[in-house]
Amino acid sequence: MASDCPDGYRYVALTGRPGVGKTTIFMKIYNELIGRGVSIAGFYCPEVRRMGRRIGFKIKSLDSSIERWLARVKDCNGPQVGRYYTCPEAGEVASYMLERLDSANVVMIDEIGPMELKLRSVRKAILAALDSGKPGVFVVHERLRDPELRRRLDGYTCWFQITRDNRDYILKPIMESVEQALIRHGILGE
Repeated sequence: MASDCPDGYRYVALTGRPGVGKTTIFMKIYNELIGRGVSIAGFYCPEVRRMGRRIGFKIKSLDSSIERWLARVKDCNGPQVGRYYTCPEAGEVASYMLERLDSANVVMIDEIGPMELKLRSVRKAILAALDSGKPGVFVVHERLRDPELRRRLDGYTCWFQITRDNRDYILKPIMESVEQALIRHGILGE
């Protein structure tokens, strides 16, 4: 299932087309780790729909303490990505993650993609999380080309491509890879 797991990998990354279930798998991993007493810093970025139409994306801390707008069709003044304007207020959630990074065992981010990277404060937080040396689980945009991010991920990441065909059975091998990374880093016992 994993397309590439280098020796000693630190990160597990999920990628794939929109709507294939990456966030669902990400949240199952999060809930499993929390249930096992693992301390986690991070955020996720769910879509927001109104009357069946997507109007934007929120950015929420994984512990549900803080949420802000990440991007909206209107009413935000940050750089534009597609039809959405990014919202500088998203940096508050990224800062919240950074404040908790030192005391966390693991970092989890859904997603590392164009909207998140267009906002300087969110980008800075993602880079700091990757530079922290902590193991992590990330949803990564399938067409991420950012050389600075790729340099931090390549060679340290076990990649999983999520598809409609494999999403119902891929959680087990992903979870096994996450567990191996956390055992190797002394976070979980064997």
